[in-house]
Amino acid sequence: MNHRGVFAIAKREFFSNLKSVRMLILLILFALAVIGSAYGLAVLSTRPEMIPNPEVAEALSMGPDAVLFISASFVAFVGSIAAVAISFDSIVKEKLQNSLDLLLCRPLSKRGILLGKFLGLWGALSLPGIIMLVCAVLSVSNVAGMPSKKMMFGFIVFTVIFFGIFISIQQIFSTISKTLGTAILSGIGVWFLFTMFWALIPLSTAYVLGINIDPSLGNITEYNLLRSRIDLFSPIGAYDMSLGMLAGGKDILPEGIPYWAPFLSLFLWFFIPLLISMEVFHRRTE
Repeated sequence: MNHRGVFAIAKREFFSNLKSVRMLILLILFALAVIGSAYGLAVLSTRPEMIPNPEVAEALSMGPDAVLFISASFVAFVGSIAAVAISFDSIVKEKLQNSLDLLLCRPLSKRGILLGKFLGLWGALSLPGIIMLVCAVLSVSNVAGMPSKKMMFGFIVFTVIFFGIFISIQQIFSTISKTLGTAILSGIGVWFLFTMFWALIPLSTAYVLGINIDPSLGNITEYNLLRSRIDLFSPIGAYDMSLGMLAGGKDILPEGIPYWAPFLSLFLWFFIPLLISMEVFHRRTE
């Protein structure tokens, strides 16, 4: 592979997106979601009497690692839509502007072109994202105490990996779409699936299988195992469980889920959509 060519495309994609108005809007939303949620949860962790939900109050009282873990829910919600927003037109825009042929004329394989565009988009979102995540960690440290090193590392690294997952997924739809509208609607559909509707899948499956989902009616260990297994097939579930392992240890997973499974799932979610997007771009531009 022509590494210089990949770097050149990545550099072009990186600076064009980093300087865009779209990125400015995303940064404002991301700052409110990441830094604001982390600081707000840290404040609430020191004043549990202000939290009406006793379960949330108990979780936040477990320390700064738990605060970062809970704030990661806001990061996943906003970070996934930010990844979709920044990458939905990465390929289809080239088609509509008739600039795709210029890209294909480069002394670079088609897979290398797609990899370069992915790296540029990933870097453009990750650079300001890392700054926001570090600020979130500092805000939690200032209010609730210093999180553990492994939790700070995972909070930043796993979130950056999480960005890459949704960028790769969106690039698949950007490649196969013929219009900008189709590309963005496809990305939003996937976002809705994993952020809004995924929780209904284990509930529906448990109902069909006759598994108890109501704690007041008895033990729900079987349902927790089912839900955890299904969540491994979701990037948000893998991200959440991976951070949960760092925050709460192996006991956070129900018996039957290996401790390494969430980490493996997260990395597979990163590499498989990227490889698929490269292959789809290679075949669709033949």
